[in-house]
Amino acid sequence: MPATIDLVVYAGDTFRETFVVTSEGSPVDLSDYTFLAQVKADRNDANPLKTFSVDDGDAETGQIVLTMSGTDTAALVVGDIESFTGVWDFQTTDGDGIVRTWFGGAITVSLDVSRPV
Repeated sequence: MPATIDLVVYAGDTFRETFVVTSEGSPVDLSDYTFLAQVKADRNDANPLKTFSVDDGDAETGQIVLTMSGTDTAALVVGDIESFTGVWDFQTTDGDGIVRTWFGGAITVSLDVSRPV
């Protein structure tokens, strides 16, 4: 079962967070894996609203960094709404084609207060 991690983001701010993938308390060597981390309004939606960039520079220690640009976080809050709430998750595919979702949860993106005039 994936770990539940809820994300809270300000629209227009760059989101950047480091995660460590573990199994039974030990880091997973992700060197030969591919990655996918997406945001959707609803988990049943066919298409993602946004996709996180995944930096796997420390993959051998199970560490990955998910990033979403300020432009992309701002694009999640559209129209007259003050916030967007959807879902996200992070999954890997190993060299044998086995897909596993490690974590995910709700994502809330709120309008920030300070904006250029």
